Amino acid sequence: MPRSVLLLFGPSGSGKGTYSKLIEKKYGMKHLSVGDILRSEVKTGTPLGLQAKTIMEKGGLVADQLIIDMVRSRVQQPDCSAGYILDGFPRTLGQAGAFQSLVEEYGDHFLAVLHLKVVDEMIVKRLAGRLQCTNCGMSFHVEENPPKDVQKCDRCGEQLFHRDDDKEGAIRRRLEVYHRQTEPLVSYYTGQGMLEEICNVGDIDDVFARICSLIDRRQEGLRRS
Repeated sequence: MPRSVLLLFGPSGSGKGTYSKLIEKKYGMKHLSVGDILRSEVKTGTPLGLQAKTIMEKGGLVADQLIIDMVRSRVQQPDCSAGYILDGFPRTLGQAGAFQSLVEEYGDHFLAVLHLKVVDEMIVKRLAGRLQCTNCGMSFHVEENPPKDVQKCDRCGEQLFHRDDDKEGAIRRRLEVYHRQTEPLVSYYTGQGMLEEICNVGDIDDVFARICSLIDRRQEGLRRS
């Protein structure tokens, strides 16, 4: 039976991880973050991970084909049998074309490509106020989701910190890269009739309800085709 594939893309801070987890819980599709896949491959010392580690230790960028090979390996795992969500991937047109071939090879089908839209200044505000636990990784925000103690995690009590890449200068540099490399995917997936744009402003439940409506409509269309 073909698996459903859902892609979420948008800049850092647009809500990809948050909504991917909510979709996973509601629809049973496995949430996959390519960053997590890469770190896992490196940590466990797989052949692909060792290749990536060598490149990263030299300060290089991991090639598209190596990332695609990692994704190929991960989506064959049993927990992806009901379909999967890719969070923040593909990032470039080259990755998109290679991933399209992978989906066709497995006989899977795209459910949709969700583009989470947030203006740059909102992204800067969201990320610049983010705090993360050194132990469990839980995230907080100084305004939108403040911890009880600004220095300690509500969940485990360990120290909170402000990531270097969440400082304003670093955030704006990441946004520049995103606009240059990833935004061309809007036209690519629009041309294939797969793109759905979501304005991620407002209450999480309201935005998620709109996402669910789109997914339900897409699923119904697939059942009828």
